Parts: sequence; structure tokens; C-alpha cells
Amino acid sequence: MSGGRRELRVVLFGTGSAGKTSLASAILGRDAGRAQAVIGTTLQATSHVYHAGGEAGVVVLTDTPGLAEIGAAGSEREREARDLAVRADLLVFVVDHDLLRAEYEPLIALARQGKRSVVFLNKTDRLSEPDRALILAKLRERLRGVIAAEDVIAGAAAPRPLAVRRIRPDGTAETAFESRGPEVEPLRVRIHAILKGEGEALHAGNLLLRAHLLARKAQDQLALERDAKAQAVIERFQWITAATVFANPFPAVELVAGGAVQLQMISELAAVYDVPLSAAHVRMIGGQMIQTLLKLGLLETATSLIAGIFKSSLVGYAAGGAVQAVSLAYLTHVSGEAFTTYFRRGQTWGDGGIQAELIRQFDLTSRVEFLQEFARQALSHASARLMGANRERPK
Repeated sequence: MSGGRRELRVVLFGTGSAGKTSLASAILGRDAGRAQAVIGTTLQATSHVYHAGGEAGVVVLTDTPGLAEIGAAGSEREREARDLAVRADLLVFVVDHDLLRAEYEPLIALARQGKRSVVFLNKTDRLSEPDRALILAKLRERLRGVIAAEDVIAGAAAPRPLAVRRIRPDGTAETAFESRGPEVEPLRVRIHAILKGEGEALHAGNLLLRAHLLARKAQDQLALERDAKAQAVIERFQWITAATVFANPFPAVELVAGGAVQLQMISELAAVYDVPLSAAHVRMIGGQMIQTLLKLGLLETATSLIAGIFKSSLVGYAAGGAVQAVSLAYLTHVSGEAFTTYFRRGQTWGDGGIQAELIRQFDLTSRVEFLQEFARQALSHASARLMGANRERPK
């Protein structure tokens, strides 16, 4: 709103070839009042203001970049178009055929978010009357329950010139092309009726929706930051495990040391996701994790996989301690990823419980390429840690 006037935002949305700019030009005709911008390129959004008249008030009409354009620049323009669509009071989705998946999915998603929408079937001058009726009926059927039939409208923003046959004074015939005006009056009438009857509610609802989306965006950002911190925790403890076990060649001590490291990792991961856990609870779920690892035979499986990696590409290392060090570091990584999922979901393992989640994480990380790189990094961290400890040891 500005200066006490009702100002409502109408956004034209659709693929680059649907004719959004032509439609904007047609809506901003002489009957629409004065436009305060010139229709520009759809490489970026352009907004235009006109007076709808009566109680409909002032309309800010925005022509957006197209959907489904190829390349990074096209993807960036599509993100801009989607952001503008979310901020619209009324969305006019422009198509020139039946809906493609690239059109259907964003339209349905926006409508289900509560975005008031109208669909305009453009370029109908290129269709026969039966084809026009068939496509219009199909659109209304596909959008039933999401967009009302009266909000799916057909027309032509920039009809092709019409070929007409003329007879010259001398009796000979010629073919001439006559320009035709836009066929958008039903759409314009519908837009104005919606704005007049629902404008205040649309504006208020849009403010609430935008506030909700901003809150969700903030939550998504927080989740990303927490996931990044969790990854840093997992990496730190997997390398601590590698160094601890590499320096201590006794298998029984290795497992105990790995378990102790894992309990501290669980505590720090819980803190990242703001989950209060007592020391007893940490020991309980840590014990469950170790028991499940052993029950599933993942220690033996990991050791076998890592040993194979050493034979093929890391033969220069003493096999026993190095294999055990990398294997337990790898299991620390797997269990850390599983606990990250557990805390992210609100302390639930989901379907299949802890076993299913461990198997899923194991499957995700058991590729040869991943294991080769993991083993190299683990040995590098372990060696660096040992060299640092030897330098600090009193002589």
C-alpha cells in the first residue's frame, strides 16, 4: 500500500516461450490506464503500475523470467521468477499448451501453499476451435481441486495477422494480412474481479504466507549451519580415533578407545542440535550403537574393505595397526552420520530403527573411491598427530 491506495501485486509466471511479455503488453493497453514502465527483456523481471479503476485499485504487474531455461544463468533467472511468484498477491500462470512437468509442478506447489492463481491459455489463435476447447477442458480437469474452472481462461495476447483475400478494382485478387487486437478481455475482467472482491484478503494472506516462508527459510538456514557443524565434529573425532588406534596396536584397547571417543562425539553432536542428553543417556545410546555395529558384523566388514584398499594402493604401511586405525575411524564416521540423522529427526531412528540407519550410512560410504580417499586422509592425520606427540615428549 502507498499513499492510502490499495496496491496489489500481480505476477506473470511461466516458461520463456509462453508469451508473458506479450500478455503484459496487452494488459497494459489503452484501456488499462497509464503504465509507469516500459515492457523490457525477460532476462530480468520488470514491474509496471496501472490503475485498474473502481475498487480494484492500483495494480503492480510484474513480468518474470521464464521457467526451464537451459544453463546456470537460466537457473538463476528461474529462481528469481519463483521468488517473485511467492511474493505475489495474485499469480497469473501463462501457458501456450497443456501443462508440461516443468510448469505443472511449480504451479501446483504455489497453489497448495495458498497462492491465489489464475491460468491463462495463450496463443489460442493458432488453434482450431475444437483443439482450443479440448486443451482448455484438459487444463481444467488436471487442475481440479487446486484452481477453479473459472480461473482457467483462454485467449491470445498477440494474435498473428489474419490473412484476408481482397479484390482489386480491376477484378484481380490479392492476399493481405490484417493485424488483430489482443484477446485478453476475459482475463483482465477476471483479474479485476478477483482484486476487487478478494484484494484485502489476498494481501493479508500473502503477508502471512511470506512471514511463514521467511520463518521456514530461517529454519532451513539453521539446519544447514547445524549440519555443517555436525560434519566438523564427525571429522574431528574420526581423525582422533585414527590417531588413537594407530598408536595403540592392541585390538581390545582399540575397541574401548574407539567407544570412548564415540561417546564424546555423541555428546557434541547432541549439543550441535540443541538436544539435552544426560551422561547416562549418552552411554546408553553409545552402547546401543557399538552393540549394533558388532551384531551386524560391520567391524569385520569394514576391516575387510579397508584391508583390500591397503593391498591395492597403500602397501607402504604396516598392515595391522594402520588397517585397524582406518577401520575404526571409518566406523566412527558411519556412526557419526547415523547420529546426525537421529538428532536431526528429533531423536528417532525412523523405520527399521538403528540397524536400518547404520546399514544405510554404510551403503552410502562404502564405495571404493570414498574408502581410498578416507584411508589416505586418516593415515595423514594419524601420522601428523603421532609426529606432533613425539616432538612434545620429554627427552
